[in-house]
Amino acid sequence: MMEPSPASGTHTFGIEGGPFVLDGRPFVIRSGEMHYPRVPKPYWRHRMRSMRAMGLNTLCTYVFWNAHEPRPTSGLRPRRASGRC
Repeated sequence: MMEPSPASGTHTFGIEGGPFVLDGRPFVIRSGEMHYPRVPKPYWRHRMRSMRAMGLNTLCTYVFWNAHEPRPTSGLRPRRASGRC
């Protein structure tokens, strides 16, 4: 695995023999989930900082597609079966 270049600010991530490795060092993913539509936007930063303070290093979120596409549009959803199975 390559070490990150301090000048570029890039990181490396992988799996070596089982554990995750970040920048050549063992890494444990400690994650929490935040449903952004359920938290008012002015509180997002506070929630993320609170998660960090609890020792979490990964944030997961769910995309509430119905909030982004309230009405179906052509081509994005599977077609209904014709009744024959």
